[in-house]
Amino acid sequence: MWSSLITYFFVFMIIWWLVLFTQLPRGGAAPGEQEVNEHGAPLENNLKAKMLRTTLIAGGIIALLFILSQLGVISLFEILTGRAL
Repeated sequence: MWSSLITYFFVFMIIWWLVLFTQLPRGGAAPGEQEVNEHGAPLENNLKAKMLRTTLIAGGIIALLFILSQLGVISLFEILTGRAL
């Protein structure tokens, strides 16, 4: 049981970081709209909102994985190792 919880926690953390990196550039200005050195930088970073959105998205993905694994549709072990039990 503990190994399953730990596995889900680490899968959540990996998904969380991946989603965070997709959320960071949101809110960026179009070329020519701002006078800064980094043209890809967002005008306002809104890190709290981005972290909350990241947590909700990653939580939803983990919840979906958990539900599908409990229903027997998928196996987290098979996904992580690439082999059947």
